[in-house]
Amino acid sequence: MSGFSKYHFTRIFKQYMNMTFYEYLNSRRVKKAEELLYNTKEMSITDVAMGSGFSSMSAFNRTFKTIKRCSPSDYRKIRQQAYEPEG
Repeated sequence: MSGFSKYHFTRIFKQYMNMTFYEYLNSRRVKKAEELLYNTKEMSITDVAMGSGFSSMSAFNRTFKTIKRCSPSDYRKIRQQAYEPEG
């Protein structure tokens, strides 16, 4: 789409974004997963993974843990506890 070869695009992307295209893509996918984990309590972790663009649970779990330093289910628990109103 860009008119560049894969290699040229990759080099230019990294030069301007200070990260590879795949790092950028994974960061966007994890950001989407964060939103889904927080805003859709009824959505399963598997559905969150697929809804975020991951093709497998293992890739989702590995990538999420690398970026957020916790599992998706732990992230959901932590976020819910942090924003529960005190009663």
